[in-house]
Amino acid sequence: PTDGKVVLCEGEFDSMIGWQNTGYAFWSSTGGAATFYKSWINDFLNLQEIIICYDNDDAGKNGAENTLKTLIIEGIDPQKITQIEIPEIFGKDISDYFSSGRTKEDFDDLIQKSRPP
Repeated sequence: PTDGKVVLCEGEFDSMIGWQNTGYAFWSSTGGAATFYKSWINDFLNLQEIIICYDNDDAGKNGAENTLKTLIIEGIDPQKITQIEIPEIFGKDISDYFSSGRTKEDFDDLIQKSRPP
């Protein structure tokens, strides 16, 4: 990513929809929420910001938590990581979020509100 930011999400379709609506780099595994390998850490070491936005369901919440733990255990500075959750009113994932009429500005606001003070 040229701006040093990447959004990790749960599926390829979410990645495409997210990128189309924000222009941000999106990254997804093909294995779903439970798939994040330590061998991928090198792809994230030099990034300035990592945003985790998995589906708003049990599998997504568990997967996001495991990904967060893996990133930190493998040496990513926790200050570089923001974990966000799509509000249920807008659906369960990034595709639903943007299909409901949300914009890049709305997504940025969601990220900002999820950061620690």
